[in-house]
Amino acid sequence: MREKVKISKTFVWGLILFSVIGIIGLVTFFNKSINKQAKESTLGSFHSPEEAFQETQKALELLSNNINSGIENAQYLQEYDLVKNKVFKKEKN
Repeated sequence: MREKVKISKTFVWGLILFSVIGIIGLVTFFNKSINKQAKESTLGSFHSPEEAFQETQKALELLSNNINSGIENAQYLQEYDLVKNKVFKKEKN
């Protein structure tokens, strides 16, 4: 015959508490995940095609301005390279 193992009430309450905390944590995690997905799904949606077109134009204008700024900076780098090459060629001679 098997002997009965006594489990203390503190241990049982600890397991119950641990389970409840785990369930609350999982519910919170999945709730935040669902809310995040809902926010991402509405990102970039517009009520009318005209509104979407205007926002697209704004975004493309911003991109164009940044590209033009980058091209201007690249021209300065090209001038720097030309001057640098002239200086170092003179020093080698």
